[in-house]
Amino acid sequence: MRAAVVVGGVNVGKSLLVVNFAAYCGERGLRFQSPSGAAEPLRPWSLGEARRQLVSPGPHAVLAVQGVAVTLTGRGGSRSVRLWDTPGLVAGVARDPSVRRAMADGLAKLAEADLVLHVVDVIRPNCWGEADQAIAQWRATHTPYAVVANQMDRPGAREGLKHLRRQAAGLPVVPVSALTQQGFAGLRRAMAASLPVD
Repeated sequence: MRAAVVVGGVNVGKSLLVVNFAAYCGERGLRFQSPSGAAEPLRPWSLGEARRQLVSPGPHAVLAVQGVAVTLTGRGGSRSVRLWDTPGLVAGVARDPSVRRAMADGLAKLAEADLVLHVVDVIRPNCWGEADQAIAQWRATHTPYAVVANQMDRPGAREGLKHLRRQAAGLPVVPVSALTQQGFAGLRRAMAASLPVD
């Protein structure tokens, strides 16, 4: 099974993207797995429960790397992919030791990625920060990579997308709304084009 690692800053919509993209791909109940694999049982959640547990307006609702399996259909056949949701990254060193550990686990998962989906909130001022630049420079040279421009359903998103494209010049950018699933067809095509058929 291929690994698509979803990475980005705090509260940019990574977890909502993972849950709603899995639903878009036809999953009705989600079974989350920790990176340790078979050592821990899968956690079954309904889509609603996954949203309640993982999506929060407060920072660091997710302090563990966890993945959910989806099947991508596309050119030439299907691809089995585990979408790995990672804790939000902050520039500098986080004060809370549990946040530091969570961030380190997320960065470690990048080393195993077959595809990196780098989520950015386009309605934030200066949405492309130092941490984003560092991830892009490192991952785009090692692994298939795409910037996922989230919040395209919000006012100001088009202007934010223009700004992001200037900041991330030369990188593939896929505009989406993790909330409304706008742009998910394009995201699925981009993922399928980056990953081999099973």
